[in-house]
Amino acid sequence: MGKAGASVEDYLVESCKVMGWLALKFVSPGRDKVPDRLIVPDHRPMFFVECKAPGVDIAATPHGRAQLREHARMREVGQNVFVISTKDEVDLLLARTYRDREVLP
Repeated sequence: MGKAGASVEDYLVESCKVMGWLALKFVSPGRDKVPDRLIVPDHRPMFFVECKAPGVDIAATPHGRAQLREHARMREVGQNVFVISTKDEVDLLLARTYRDREVLP
């Protein structure tokens, strides 16, 4: 992940910490291209987040198509996966999740 993508990810982690939520680095040995973070909110469903630099089209990145396939596989089994690239998108995702007490696709 580039520096700008890391900045968005750092912001996500700090924002979750302020809310009392966990933002766990997600690594799956033997399975590449999984999302960056597993978000564990209080008393709400968990969800996955992929962080990209602002303006980056995930499909245009070197591993983007493989990442999108992995996200699709996860969604097929009922998991929520979000791709975010700005701090505003972080704020919107967390606010909607907090307000609605559920994860909205």
